[in-house]
Amino acid sequence: MLSIIVPTLNEERYIGRILRSLKNQTFKDFEVIIVDADSKDKTKKKAYEFKKYFKNFKFIIEKRKGVSLARNVGAKAAKGDIFVFFDSDGTFDNHFLREAAKQIKERKINASGCYTKPITKTKAIKVFFVVYNFWIFLSQYFYPHMPGFCIFCDRKTFFKLNGFDETILLAEDFDLVNRSKKVGKFRVLRNLRIKSSMRRFEEEGTWKLAMKYLCVFFYRIFKGEVRSNIFNYQLGYHKK
Repeated sequence: MLSIIVPTLNEERYIGRILRSLKNQTFKDFEVIIVDADSKDKTKKKAYEFKKYFKNFKFIIEKRKGVSLARNVGAKAAKGDIFVFFDSDGTFDNHFLREAAKQIKERKINASGCYTKPITKTKAIKVFFVVYNFWIFLSQYFYPHMPGFCIFCDRKTFFKLNGFDETILLAEDFDLVNRSKKVGKFRVLRNLRIKSSMRRFEEEGTWKLAMKYLCVFFYRIFKGEVRSNIFNYQLGYHKK
């Protein structure tokens, strides 16, 4: 069984995207766990509108803030053999989970993710993700990267790694998948893409944010993980 874990904070505008995609999956052997950081909007109400479509559904309120913490809380409550971490604004086709589960089993993968298709009309963002997806493909063999809006990790590997490092303020998702190669096999799932909102790019500016990510990349190589907000990055959850 897959355990779908989604951290939320004031996501009433977006939570329907991921839950609608999950509702329409041809693969049904999964549970849905939403870990909410005490939202002040109608996130919970919106999420519960979809509860009837899932055999197993949990909505956990965790007042402590932090996306890594929320994901870890969800993992501890999960019953599945494979944990799947999504953001609330991702969408994918109806066979996504079926194909992902098939590849993970056949290719004997311990941790994985997929390529990104940006939901945007902005050409600069589309160009960025062409380059980014190519880098994701190349780096999987020596220094894997995978954004937190689509990460698969089997239970044994996840807990062997002690989950997401909650002391890391930025690129905690990259840290997890990079550590996964030391205890198991990481590979990008073939021919699968998640459609993801580009709200952060649209809010901060495409190239400004791209340069910030590049700086983070080199910082991690030469200095280590980012444990202070030196890049002035909106931490934890998306801005509204």
